[in-house]
Amino acid sequence: MGKFYVTCGPLAEVFSADSPAQATVLAMDSFFAADRWIYDDDGLTDRMRRDYLALEALLKLGPEMVVSQRGFHRDDAGYFGTPEVLEQWHALMTEMSCLLAVLGAPPTSLGGPSGEWREETPTEASERGPRRRPK
Repeated sequence: MGKFYVTCGPLAEVFSADSPAQATVLAMDSFFAADRWIYDDDGLTDRMRRDYLALEALLKLGPEMVVSQRGFHRDDAGYFGTPEVLEQWHALMTEMSCLLAVLGAPPTSLGGPSGEWREETPTEASERGPRRRPK
């Protein structure tokens, strides 16, 4: 695993990853940690989730992610389009949500405001209702 410096708009973080592309997906995961709740909301369609994420990225991130192994504000590891990385991250989160539903895993949040995985409380589970496969 290598050490990668990823910058995109206000985002500037260091990640351990196997490749620059993986580092960008990890950066997107870090940036949207507080927004993972959208994958737990059965009332949202895939299109609604995608539109929400695209709007947030458009308003808060730059058009490309710059990756380096030598430090911030360098580009020795390449440039990656923010929309393309966002699409990869969204596909990953959608598949994880479906996998949890298919496996019949206990109700689990893909991440709250802290961005950490946690089990729902019985009250949260009863308020949410039955878990369904995302559309």
